[in-house]
Amino acid sequence: MSSEGGKGQSKIHALAYLKAVKNAFKDKREKYNYFLEFMKDYEDRRIDTERVVAKVMELFKEHTDLMLGFNTFLPAEYRIKFPVKVEFPPKRVRGGSGNAIKFVKKVKARFRCNQPAYRYFISTMLMLEAGKMYINEAYHQIMIIFEGHADLLHDFLSFFPRNSVAAASA
Repeated sequence: MSSEGGKGQSKIHALAYLKAVKNAFKDKREKYNYFLEFMKDYEDRRIDTERVVAKVMELFKEHTDLMLGFNTFLPAEYRIKFPVKVEFPPKRVRGGSGNAIKFVKKVKARFRCNQPAYRYFISTMLMLEAGKMYINEAYHQIMIIFEGHADLLHDFLSFFPRNSVAAASA
């Protein structure tokens, strides 16, 4: 199903992702340009999806958040897999963390008229914390829940160190 609203949201998401890549490589412009170059090659069908994924994994090997974000543009069979589960630093996620509590309250307020989405968010977070879900699975679910709420997605990612999970080696 493709509606104009859906296309608009996808374009906004793609532009936000490009901005995140550009920010990650603000001091390494050549890496950002390389990313744009191979994405153009893909768009022009000079390289296939497998090659793009390999290039993304190599370029973003120290930027797990960017790999996770790239997954949202890929068909399920090409998504980048992460072999280890996230281990949360206790101070950042457990009850003593003011930032985590503040974030959950922000999500609850945002979804006050959509309680199923809020409950789905809480369920996803509990499964992730209990080690019953991999970070890439949780991220994909959170992307769906937070569609149209880029600030919430950004805040969600801030709870994870850049290298909180290791990418599977090729």
